[in-house]
Amino acid sequence: MDKQAALEVIRHTEAEAGGTFYGFGGPAVRMKGGFMVGGIVPTAIVAWGQTDNTLVKALQDFTRQHKAALADSNRYLGTWVDDKGLLYIDVSEVVYSKYQAVVLGLSRGELAIWDNRGEEIDLLPFRQLLCDAID
Repeated sequence: MDKQAALEVIRHTEAEAGGTFYGFGGPAVRMKGGFMVGGIVPTAIVAWGQTDNTLVKALQDFTRQHKAALADSNRYLGTWVDDKGLLYIDVSEVVYSKYQAVVLGLSRGELAIWDNRGEEIDLLPFRQLLCDAID
């Protein structure tokens, strides 16, 4: 990811509190359907208040380290900022079945998945239902 692409990711993340991007940067992707499921590679967590240069380096290091995972045409670079001011960087993929997305997210230890219609789906209630069913 070059510096300009990383800066575009930062600006979009700043404006939207997160985003989905083609693997090595560029414009944000607006998915029309399906669910984004992360957990393909370990998530990078960076303090959001860092300088642009620090955030650029974090994005470049992440995309360099996970180049193979991002090379798949169904995988995307994902960012989001939580309420504590932490930037999460991950690799996600589109899954079109809600059931499959929930099962995949749970199997990867994800806390949530993203419905591309603009809604986060918390996986903790599903995890609790599974635990209750097993007990």
